[in-house]
Amino acid sequence: MVMEMNRRFKQTELIEAVEACNPSSKMFLDFDTLIKLPGISTDNQFIEKLRAQCDLGKKCLLQIQIL
Repeated sequence: MVMEMNRRFKQTELIEAVEACNPSSKMFLDFDTLIKLPGISTDNQFIEKLRAQCDLGKKCLLQIQIL
């Protein structure tokens, strides 16, 4: 889906954010990509929670792949 969107549209922050939600993407749960998503809260507490959730998600996925 992401490749088709890239073909049809210019690479945008929205497309990158969608790709960051794809577990097979190199950008999966990339905090720097997700934080650029339009409409994301600029509240510092939210930002720190998002950063922690991205890190936790990557670690959990890595553990699943090891098993």
